Amino acid sequence: MYRAGLVVFIFLSAVLPVLAETIPDSRHVLKGRIIRSLAVEADNAQHILAGQKAGKPGSALVFQSTDGGKTWRTLNGNRPLAPRATDVQAVAALSANVLLAGTWKHGLFVSRDGGKHFVRIADFPSSDIRDLQIEGGVIYAATARHGVFASRDKARTWQALGPGKDFLWSLTASRSALFASSLEQAVHTRRDGQWQKVFDLDKAYAIATGPERPQLRAIAGETALYVSTGKGWQKFLDGEKFADVLILNDSHIAAASWSNGIAVTSIGGALQKRLLEGNAIVHLQVAGSYVLAATWGRGLHIIPMMQILR
Repeated sequence: MYRAGLVVFIFLSAVLPVLAETIPDSRHVLKGRIIRSLAVEADNAQHILAGQKAGKPGSALVFQSTDGGKTWRTLNGNRPLAPRATDVQAVAALSANVLLAGTWKHGLFVSRDGGKHFVRIADFPSSDIRDLQIEGGVIYAATARHGVFASRDKARTWQALGPGKDFLWSLTASRSALFASSLEQAVHTRRDGQWQKVFDLDKAYAIATGPERPQLRAIAGETALYVSTGKGWQKFLDGEKFADVLILNDSHIAAASWSNGIAVTSIGGALQKRLLEGNAIVHLQVAGSYVLAATWGRGLHIIPMMQILR
């Protein structure tokens, strides 16, 4: 998926040999938790949100860091978003003050005071919010069975966009298009108000587009990693299930494996390295010069981009 700040890493391939001796350390935070969702404020890479999933009712917590992941606090007065909610499936930071969080079965919530208080958006048409993305000041929300919605007035009103009743899993909002990934009907893209299917070879958890080459795309699939440079899809790492994917530059892809950490590959699909082997990675997000890797039960890893690309 397109992430805020991704473009700045295109230059790293040239300078990595010089910086190899000054790579900062990785960090491991929020240990022992399922980090179900991640977000970074577009204009402030230090501002990170993380949503938790847990089994006990009332465990749907949102965590915030304002120093790039060094320290964390629980938002909403240390309370869950709803008394019986268990899963914060999506988070987003429109600004320092306007924050959003979507849950499984308990609706969409907004805070207008920097996270001190969250309130449910009463007229939002779905209680199952699968993903939240922000592009150009527009908030996009994906739901399980009601399609995609957009807000251009800071979450006060919402417009239904489609694309039907597919079981959506994630959104990718780039400068050129909006993508919706589905575990039933694969990937749709919306241009000029119309949806069209761009991928139907597998169940799709996420799609990423190149930071400088929109025709360069990668899909985290149920049974493989798929890459296209604009002339059809190539299938790589066959038999592995992926939850998320980032195109870091014109040479490198980072794919989050449900069972074996982060696979770093070339655009041509050659596996170059594994990080966090044996971990279930469910989300990848760029925050400044770091990549955030959310795990299923082992917290959040904050990895220097140079460590991934060197």
